[in-house]
Amino acid sequence: MTAAPALVLAGATWPAARAVTWAPVIVADGALVLVAALTRRAPEDGTMPALACATTAAACVFALHDRGEVLLAAVPTGPMRRRLHRLSIVVAVAAPAWLLMRAVMPGIRGVGVLPVLALMTAGVAAAVWAPSPAVGGAPALPLLWVTADSVVSGSLGPAGDVLGWWRAEPWIVLVSALLAILAGRHR
Repeated sequence: MTAAPALVLAGATWPAARAVTWAPVIVADGALVLVAALTRRAPEDGTMPALACATTAAACVFALHDRGEVLLAAVPTGPMRRRLHRLSIVVAVAAPAWLLMRAVMPGIRGVGVLPVLALMTAGVAAAVWAPSPAVGGAPALPLLWVTADSVVSGSLGPAGDVLGWWRAEPWIVLVSALLAILAGRHR
């Protein structure tokens, strides 16, 4: 008799959590919470909320890097299921940090969770479609996207507007990235 998939994943949570490289998540979110607490009275120019969104998303995508990928290739659990499992574990840790940042950072209170999800999902899509050795570069996508949006800031016309979709129209980014992930689910 085989165990239900939910029970198998529940039993795999502790080993998967131990395999996650937690330093980027803890350092990034901890530093952002500290900066948010120190800059409570700083002017609200939008830089800190954008940085918080990108860093939180990048830290979550970084958790997809699986050092045991070669060893786990023979396991009957597919790579997409393993990615989503690792991501759910990391998001469970990053979500309280995001809520704490929203509580102490003045400019981030108006930013919902959807821009972070959009950036994170775009990073996951990049990780799914990247060749295996390049998966380590996928966390850079949220940071590069927010930086490009900040630098360009609408000066490219319609192309500049597309760069701002992560904050202005996060649903478009989220749905597009989910479709890309769905299309690459067997990769």
